[in-house]
Amino acid sequence: MGETGPMNTKELAAELQRREKKEGSTGAVPNSPKGQLFDASDVKAKKTDKHLRWVNLKNPDKVTTRIAEGYRRVADSEDGRHLGTDYALFEMSKEQYETRLAAKEERDRQRQNAYKSEFEAVVEAVAKDLRDNHGISITSKQLMDVREKGE
Repeated sequence: MGETGPMNTKELAAELQRREKKEGSTGAVPNSPKGQLFDASDVKAKKTDKHLRWVNLKNPDKVTTRIAEGYRRVADSEDGRHLGTDYALFEMSKEQYETRLAAKEERDRQRQNAYKSEFEAVVEAVAKDLRDNHGISITSKQLMDVREKGE
């Protein structure tokens, strides 16, 4: 807490930078809550047409990936934020974010259901082998019913 009340995000970030310059970065979690350090709700309220996220600048792969996905760093002149040299606020349009999110959900759904189609293909192959090579007349549906009864 500051002398007049709770510290705002900028004061917390400045305090963190001051401590890191004085004491060095220990890697330990600072005494201030991360939720307050990463709070960008005021920027989010101003940029309702944007999706905001913090990006770890110390990991060049993450920065490159986020830029390739369509994010761009929010300039300080546009209410951009950064926490020392570790994190910066990036943005992308809401429409682009929603499109990416829908595509991800579709890929996830397909992956979750992929085993079903693969299993059905295996069952069909077994039924075909039983018919063609062993003279046993059985459909893939009958094999699936046997599997379900056996569980």
